[in-house]
Amino acid sequence: MGFATLRVLNDDTVAPGMGFETHPHKNMEIVSMPLSGALKHQDSVGNSSIIRAGEVQILSAGTGITHSEFNHSQIEAVHFLQIWILPKRLEIQPRYQQWDYSKVLSDGFAKQGIGLAQVVAPMGSGEPGIEINQDARFWIAQLASEKSLQLPTVPTASGFCFFVIDGTATIGGNSLGQGDGLGAWGANSPAIRATGDTKVLIMGLNNTG
Repeated sequence: MGFATLRVLNDDTVAPGMGFETHPHKNMEIVSMPLSGALKHQDSVGNSSIIRAGEVQILSAGTGITHSEFNHSQIEAVHFLQIWILPKRLEIQPRYQQWDYSKVLSDGFAKQGIGLAQVVAPMGSGEPGIEINQDARFWIAQLASEKSLQLPTVPTASGFCFFVIDGTATIGGNSLGQGDGLGAWGANSPAIRATGDTKVLIMGLNNTG
């Protein structure tokens, strides 16, 4: 919480049939990523969708929006990340977007043991992923054991935040396991070395709204 423009990173598990009743948001960029199971979303501007593992969703709350989130299943839990990013521009029109990145990730992993999918990009950049109202970029990296990855320099990044979704890795010389996070300042991303089959969320963030 509170690293550059990152406001919150919630690692949530919701029981079957349970969830969050309708509630408001304003002037916040809200990114949701199911890791297992499925999440049902409904909001006050007419969006109703199911978000599954391998997909990413953004809700730009802007001038104000209400929404609810429930576990879509009555049998299994849903495990998801919800990330709040401070917006670059205030009072924009609320906006919703959803994207399936699973094939991009799995294709790279199958070919060379290194899958990398950009899942969030700055609005108007034309880069892959859902668009966010901020100079922020997110990637999901999937690495076979002993594989390494370093992102190219991102000039607009003040720092990088890492979250280990699954497995174990060494990032910038630090050993991390499932559920661990690490922040590093600077436009150069530390290298990731998988010490087991690993999946990592990488967030390139700037330091100002």
